[in-house]
Amino acid sequence: MYLHYAHTHSLIIHILILSKRQDEEERQQLLGRRAARGGALQIDVDEEAQLESVQNSRRVAAEAYETGLAILGVMAGQRDRLKVWGL
Repeated sequence: MYLHYAHTHSLIIHILILSKRQDEEERQQLLGRRAARGGALQIDVDEEAQLESVQNSRRVAAEAYETGLAILGVMAGQRDRLKVWGL
């Protein structure tokens, strides 16, 4: 049982690290674009970049959702085993 918890915890930590890494990559891309324009803020919204960012966010959210479902499935299985063992 502890092994399942440790595995679940590792998955959650891994997802958080990947999410933070992706956020940092997007931030660096945006800062790079700003620097390429001479550091001046530009009011115009780069629609392609915005669409890409939305798609990346949707993908990360979908992955987090799927991982959450998997974690809940593992936890439900553990709960059922505990009920059978009378714990």
